[in-house]
Amino acid sequence: MAPLYWSLDCPSLEKNFYIEDPEVARMTSAEVAEIRRENNNISAKDLGEDDVRKGRKVPNPVTTFEHAFQHYRKYKTSKTNTAEGH
Repeated sequence: MAPLYWSLDCPSLEKNFYIEDPEVARMTSAEVAEIRRENNNISAKDLGEDDVRKGRKVPNPVTTFEHAFQHYRKYKTSKTNTAEGH
């Protein structure tokens, strides 16, 4: 079988799957700095240099599983651990 060669005319694809939790989005810059300081003094910045990425905001840090995955969960994370919608 001959190798496939993709056309350079393919439409662009943007991977933007993250949905910031409203509680995380409301964090103040002081709260964000404190969380990052408490977790090994983490620093975060966007290293993108092309025009599309300039000015893009680095998301605030999440502190719970629910903050990160509530929009994608199939199962509850409660003590009963029952499946949602089943």
